[in-house]
Amino acid sequence: MPGGARADFGRHKVRFAADVGAARPVTTTTPTGQELTCRATFLALHDVASGESVLLGQVTNRIGYIWLPDQVVYTNAFDTIRADLRYTYGSSGYWLEQDVILREWPERLPAGWLPENVRLEVWTEWFGVTPEVTESQALNLRTALADAAPAPVLDETLAFGGMKI
Repeated sequence: MPGGARADFGRHKVRFAADVGAARPVTTTTPTGQELTCRATFLALHDVASGESVLLGQVTNRIGYIWLPDQVVYTNAFDTIRADLRYTYGSSGYWLEQDVILREWPERLPAGWLPENVRLEVWTEWFGVTPEVTESQALNLRTALADAAPAPVLDETLAFGGMKI
């Protein structure tokens, strides 16, 4: 695809812009023909105890690489923290993952923040779509260990035209 890449061998079709900093770099077409366009925007730390968030970085202009057989990677995708964005197109086009690969971690947390209360968040912006259904459920990201408390989070599943996120 000129100026980017596409994955079109499965139920969901995905187009990736060459530059992750483009206005709308990822577009997924559902089996029902609905287009879902998004872009990762920010990487932030969130303190669940205080409710405060601190911005770590914003997605900047970076050209992606195709990693065969099923990945597009934008290295150093954030402006103030070394981290990559990786998209994986699942087998038979049934899923698409967006991962952040941290190459560094902030040297210290803001004053008063405890590591066990901190969550890393990726803020992804969606354009022109409203989910048909939204489901929420509480999850524990880790079980209680001797040296770490459980990490409860609220997980939301959004349904769009034959696709769930």
